[in-house]
Amino acid sequence: MSEFGLKKVSESIETLQNNGFFPDVSIADFQNQFYQVSGVDNDKVKYQLIQSIIEINTRLKTLKEKTELTTLAETDNETVAGKNVLESVYFRAVFSHAKAKLLPIIVDVMTKDKADSLESNREQLMNEYMGTSNQAIRTLLGLKSATVELI
Repeated sequence: MSEFGLKKVSESIETLQNNGFFPDVSIADFQNQFYQVSGVDNDKVKYQLIQSIIEINTRLKTLKEKTELTTLAETDNETVAGKNVLESVYFRAVFSHAKAKLLPIIVDVMTKDKADSLESNREQLMNEYMGTSNQAIRTLLGLKSATVELI
């Protein structure tokens, strides 16, 4: 069982080393939060997590550049359930992005009835996961959830 009472689906011990400012990313943490990816080849999961880390880090480059601190966790020491809040939001951005990108592969490895159900709303699910990722990025950048710009 995980700390939130969910059954663990992966015992992968591989951790993807990040750039030092943003936290390292555990493949097992991702697989345990999104249980559907447990049936996907670990190399595909690892590849997509790396791609998502690169994309999220690029979008958060200004956050890293505007601080003199050396890690994201140092920018705010608030914790919930023993986890740094900003690091948790960072993981939400990366994990949601990766899940959205992995949905087509997940459909391929599911049983037909589950895959048919997922396929019918795959686009909506992808948009929801990308929206969650985008909102997490906005939170980390200190932006409001929605903005209006005058033309």
